[in-house]
Amino acid sequence: MKNTTQLGHERKKKIKAMVFSVLMDHKNGKLKRRRVTRLNGRLQFYSSIDDGFIQRTIKTYERKFGIKLQEVLSVYGERN
Repeated sequence: MKNTTQLGHERKKKIKAMVFSVLMDHKNGKLKRRRVTRLNGRLQFYSSIDDGFIQRTIKTYERKFGIKLQEVLSVYGERN
């Protein structure tokens, strides 16, 4: 049996909520750079553990909101 590391139910639930919240706040004009930075860091880390789950989650919410998450991350990630 192969030993694999997984995110677990709670972390998956949390990352889904974070992606939803960031896209919703962006859509409503209430998004803060700090939250984008935090989400981006977690996405990078969690992608190294379970990239398939992260990509599926991002695609699901991008379709739902009609907003590309990478565009949101790049806009809010820039320093003014």
